[in-house]
Amino acid sequence: MAFRLPVVAEPEMPVGTSVSATGRLPRWLKRPIPKSNANHLTDHLMDELGLETVCENAKCPNRMECYSQQTATFMILGNVCTRPCGFCAVRRGRPPEAPAADEPERIAKAAEKLGLKHVVITSVTRDD
Repeated sequence: MAFRLPVVAEPEMPVGTSVSATGRLPRWLKRPIPKSNANHLTDHLMDELGLETVCENAKCPNRMECYSQQTATFMILGNVCTRPCGFCAVRRGRPPEAPAADEPERIAKAAEKLGLKHVVITSVTRDD
């Protein structure tokens, strides 16, 4: 006796949804890869100043797009969180050292070099 799989119809897209050139995904779901090297500028600046970003530590899939626009979310107090949130990719454990005293100055320097008008800062949780 032969087993036959049911025929599944193509999913219906909502009216007015435009699809990509391949016809598989909505256009809004596919993000273009940035063409300039501005993402490298932001990444190198963070490395040079020894700053952490939630973008990098949480493994955000959109960080290349944000970095190319010279934007980042700064993360203060290190890169180790004491809370075990299941949805977050930030490293967990005990913070290895006291917070850096010069961190505010380094963030201000990065904001100045990136030409930011607004700065977004987040923090790991430190229960120490």
